[in-house]
Amino acid sequence: MLWTFGVLLFWLTAGTACLADGAKVTGGVEPSFTACLANSSSCTKFVRTQFRLQYKPISVRGFSARIRLLRAYQMSVDDDKDEGSGEERQTGRFDPPFDLVDVKLRFSAPDGRDHFEARAGYAYQYSDPNKVDGYHAAYVSGDYYFGAPIPSGWGGLSRRVDVLLRMTQNLYATTNRPVEKLVQLVPTYTIPLNGDGSTRAYLSYAREVRFSGSNAVRTPSNRFEVGAYRNPTRWLEFYTRYAAWGTRGVPGTARFVFGADITI
Repeated sequence: MLWTFGVLLFWLTAGTACLADGAKVTGGVEPSFTACLANSSSCTKFVRTQFRLQYKPISVRGFSARIRLLRAYQMSVDDDKDEGSGEERQTGRFDPPFDLVDVKLRFSAPDGRDHFEARAGYAYQYSDPNKVDGYHAAYVSGDYYFGAPIPSGWGGLSRRVDVLLRMTQNLYATTNRPVEKLVQLVPTYTIPLNGDGSTRAYLSYAREVRFSGSNAVRTPSNRFEVGAYRNPTRWLEFYTRYAAWGTRGVPGTARFVFGADITI
């Protein structure tokens, strides 16, 4: 259903995207690899590839609107150490796909220093027949960021401070897992590593509070993340990041991610 809508959207807009002032239809692919750095049985290494179709119907000075459709495929690459003999163990397993519809409105000040992004979306994780672990998620978020714009390059703002507030509601496929509401507060600081800002690094902290069942507050979790981006061209981005999660009473998890984002 999602990709039928995507094909129709592309067909209806591709012929006029180049004629409309600021309108743009683009696609993209984003392969990445995630490795586990902490000794946790719940953490597995995986390869993920995301495909997206993006339509920007409005792009004027100070305001833009974007609609994004995304599908992600993921393969777990850890060995199945607990089942079967050595010859029977699998070295990879495909997980069910993941779909996302996301709408973003961006507002910016005339001097290009202050920005605000309002987003809303719906995500659907297809369920694994052997685990029944799928879910629906609806979310809204607001991201305020500021920093002096750079005179050239395509790396974005030179020094940038983000404050993101995101609220999500998850509905799981399992009957014994109640609806969850998540509230996330994520401040991020980004700095350039070269003159045009095409290479930059960032430091981020996320505080997440979950409300489960009858609005019972679960133990808040914390995430610390550090990473870097490199844009050799406007259409290609390489990135790497290290993220560590910590929740009181739960074993910590750490992951290392590297990947590429290609716009076509």
